Amino acid sequence: MSKGENTVNIHNQSVLKIVLLGGIVGKTNILNRFIGNSFDPYSEATLYTNNEPAGSKTISIPSSKVNITLEIWDTSGLERYLFKLPAYIPRSNFVAIVCIDIYECEDAVKNADNFITLLKNHYSSIPIYLCATKYDLRKFPSKYHETNLEKLMELSETLNAKVFKTSAKTDFNVEEMFVQIAEDWWCNQEEYYKLETEENSRCEDVV
Repeated sequence: MSKGENTVNIHNQSVLKIVLLGGIVGKTNILNRFIGNSFDPYSEATLYTNNEPAGSKTISIPSSKVNITLEIWDTSGLERYLFKLPAYIPRSNFVAIVCIDIYECEDAVKNADNFITLLKNHYSSIPIYLCATKYDLRKFPSKYHETNLEKLMELSETLNAKVFKTSAKTDFNVEEMFVQIAEDWWCNQEEYYKLETEENSRCEDVV
């Protein structure tokens, strides 16, 4: 991947593509809560993977006084679609949120790692965030909860990735997660643009 492949001209475009990855862990409910402030406890698993964003939303970054449009891809969590994912997600300028249900799945972190491995095999430098879904279930700790949480934090350290605990049901930390990710991305774009401008200036001085 070239240095500029995951960047944009910040004066011409403020669009961030976000891909939701993970098993059947509530990704669609996270998307619907963020896009439309809705939650369906009976929503079914996404049965396919589309090569178009499932939704978009423009948010404001207070620290930078800029608006960013988030285009979000909702991928299927079914194993039979796993190998097809690279063909259905953007090829550059995106970040990935790997969603993990640490409350109801014994192999939650192991399953998430499969998606991370696939992602890194195709996009080695793409930023990855970890999202623990169904945080409302913390009131009813399962036998998997503590072990999965420990493994999740270990994975976070390995990847140097931020972890967000969220609940689409109670609208806990969903908006905050997307805003933080957008802010991180914007700061990186500004830094790249600053370095690019300085480099161009030095080249002009040499000429």
